[in-house]
Parts: sequence; C-alpha cells; structure tokens
Amino acid sequence: MADHVIIQVRDAVIAKLKTGVTLVTNRVFTTDEEPQDDASLPFVMVELMEDSAERLSIGGFGTILEDLTHTMMIHCVVKALGDVEQAAFAIRAQVESTLLGSTAGATLDGKVPNTRRTGASTTRRSNGEYEGYCVALQFEFTIRHLEHNADSFSS
Repeated sequence: MADHVIIQVRDAVIAKLKTGVTLVTNRVFTTDEEPQDDASLPFVMVELMEDSAERLSIGGFGTILEDLTHTMMIHCVVKALGDVEQAAFAIRAQVESTLLGSTAGATLDGKVPNTRRTGASTTRRSNGEYEGYCVALQFEFTIRHLEHNADSFSS
C-alpha cells in the first residue's frame, strides 16, 4: 500500500523546497527530524496540521469523491544573530516563490488542484542547543481523492 495522500503531499512539498529554497542548502526536515544544534541553521521544517473533508459527488457503485483540505506549517528557522527578520523573511520569500510562483509549484506537479498561503507568524525558537528565530507560514493544500482510497489521488 502506498503512503496516505497527506504524507505523499508532504513529501512532494519537501522535494520542492529542497530544490527551490537555496538559502537552506537542502536542509528541509519533517517535525521528527528537527535539528538540535546551531550547525544545522538555517533550515526549513514542514509540520502536518489539521485537515477537513468535503464530499464532492457520489458516482456509480458507491464511489465518493472528496476534497481534503490539509493545513501544513512551514517553519523558516534562522540563527538568532544579526538581522534575524531579514534572514528569515528571505527564506520565506523563497518558500512562497517555490510553492506559489508557478503552476508546477502550486499543484505540486499535478498532485493537488490548489495550494494557498493562509497565514504566517513569527517567534523566537530554541530547541536543544540552538537559539533561533522563525517565520512560520501556514499553507492549505486541496487533495482530491476517492473517499475510500486514502493512498491515491483522483482528478
């Protein structure tokens, strides 16, 4: 069985960010991989959040097509040194350009029909042995699939 569609979308986001966000030189992580030391800064971390579902139609043989709207937080973390806002917002700009600046980015190469940024926040962040500053971006990804088939996409 393939991974759940949400994990497939997360992995597609990570792949896009690893190639598009050059300021972090391939340091894009999931929440369970978050670095614990200064040497890994700056980095981007992708965090899965909540989702909601909307039934679109019922086809033959009880087939139910639905849209999942999944929220992800994308954390742009820099070392708490110098102009931290400028550094974090430079990474934010690359994240936004990567995911919203082209059709291929916004659809994750055809996996999703829609991506949109719905908010952002800033915070000081420390974990393990680093002190950082973070801009967290909230994105919503629309995932269309058959309700009974959590691991494959539908058009």
